[in-house]
Amino acid sequence: MIKKNYLLTICVILLIMAFFSYAQDNKVTMDTAKILENYKESCDGLKLLIQSPNAWEKACFDEDEKKANKLIANLDIIANLKIEGIENTLVEKINYSPFHETEHGFMQREQEFPVYATLCKMNLGAIDPLVKFIKLNSYKDKQVPVVLSVRCVVKIYDKGGFGKEMAKKRLELELEKATEPEKVNIKKALELIDSE
Repeated sequence: MIKKNYLLTICVILLIMAFFSYAQDNKVTMDTAKILENYKESCDGLKLLIQSPNAWEKACFDEDEKKANKLIANLDIIANLKIEGIENTLVEKINYSPFHETEHGFMQREQEFPVYATLCKMNLGAIDPLVKFIKLNSYKDKQVPVVLSVRCVVKIYDKGGFGKEMAKKRLELELEKATEPEKVNIKKALELIDSE
């Protein structure tokens, strides 16, 4: 099912490339401003769709497979295009999984939690909302989302080669200006980084 989403994304990219190739071969003049405007409208539409609570309702394979596949495809597009301004919504949904609970733990984290995978691909733009989520949420109350958030921060920073060290530095900086409840949450996140 996930392969279908990748194939869909590849098909969309190939169609776009074919269009630009056709336009270039036939010397079609294209208004760059119009293309950028259409792109922005498409991104805004995708943001609204993802921010809608209806997009997430029953979006799992055992309830509505078509809806789950559509949501995963949209998340894949967001990740590949690195659409900004939607990170806060995605962080709140980081533990979304289209799979039944009995299937959890038997696949790669990126496949099991597609929002986690999307945030990891969004690079540094996702760091601030993830750190804020870690600060404001107790590990006890929201274990899976907090663990995924911490791992996501490490994975994003790891693209530079020093994931754990950079993630720890960032959380230590946040620790200095945090309130007491936030300090407890950040310290737990630092312990989690050290334990891996």
